[in-house]
Amino acid sequence: MKQMEISRHCEFIAGVVSEHPEGIGIAGLHQTFTARCGNINRRTLQRRLERLARNGRIAAEGRNVARVYKTRTIARPPARRVEEPEAPYGVEIIHVPVSGEGEKIRILIRKSSFLRRQTGFDRKILENYKPGISQYLPDPILDRLHEIGRTSSTGNKVGGIHARSVLDRLRVDFSWASSRLEGCTYTQSEAEALILSGKPAPGRHVLETRMILNHEAAISMLARNADKTGIDASTLKSLHATLSPDTRRRPKEIPGTVFSPSSMPQFVKDRFLLFLEKSGAISDPFEQAFFVMAQLPYLQPFSDTNKPVSRLAANIPLFRHNLCPLFFVDVPGLTYTEGTLGVLELGQTELLRDVFVWAYERSCLHNREKSASRHST
Repeated sequence: MKQMEISRHCEFIAGVVSEHPEGIGIAGLHQTFTARCGNINRRTLQRRLERLARNGRIAAEGRNVARVYKTRTIARPPARRVEEPEAPYGVEIIHVPVSGEGEKIRILIRKSSFLRRQTGFDRKILENYKPGISQYLPDPILDRLHEIGRTSSTGNKVGGIHARSVLDRLRVDFSWASSRLEGCTYTQSEAEALILSGKPAPGRHVLETRMILNHEAAISMLARNADKTGIDASTLKSLHATLSPDTRRRPKEIPGTVFSPSSMPQFVKDRFLLFLEKSGAISDPFEQAFFVMAQLPYLQPFSDTNKPVSRLAANIPLFRHNLCPLFFVDVPGLTYTEGTLGVLELGQTELLRDVFVWAYERSCLHNREKSASRHST
């Protein structure tokens, strides 16, 4: 097999392993690989795992049928970019600094799933949030985000001006970064070629190509209609339909967690309406954006793509206020997954908040760098 195909296999497998902080066995890896990328011989999969372990990217724990694979923890200074050995596509391991509260959540989430308590949907997490009184993001954080997120169009009463001015950037960078958080193995340059020239990357699975293009269609729809789009049922359902055209009913499955969402359709529908009511009553765009990112994946109103929908919807208030968008570039999949699991399993938002704040700071820096590069050419 060609070296490039082996490397692509390894990148995909490493990404899947990173989605499972508690570890994943070879059976689960084989099932996921087959579903997303096509069939792979089990012995071939074992060789890819051995290669990743030799390179220090994953660690194996346990023996025989109890063996699981985990991402090897590597300490890095904040926001330092590091090229992994034998990673031809510039795989980045970036350390996101977290608060003390976030670190406590991460420790709990990294325990084996056998040691984490099975939990279901807690209606109080949504009901106890009081818009205008409750606050996920403290005032100092909000002040900081407003300061760094201002653009030349901030304050303009016509929403979406800034989003439309950076639409080409959003189409490529957001679509690639958000898809990457879902396990897509496209590189940024391959995503750009696909979106701008219609050229699928060779060797990539058709589902990965479709994921990128669906993200591009969804973010374009939001940016172009930002002045008349809100966090409402019609918009969120349209986002879901764009990301997941397959409308067949499927059981909700959230791999890597001990959380079970509600399976009662009427209950979920009622909670969804309450979610929309509360999110619509939040006046600060950053608090509203984070509320959506935390609460929507917890509620699981859709059969799939709840996290991608939440990342798209988090940009709606930023678009409307002409603030710098959330691109999600450089966000490590493992840290994002752990932050989300902290909400799902513990009902605690502090780790996801740390990821959100860091991701926004990174987005603002990315936006400035791209703007400066464009003006210099």
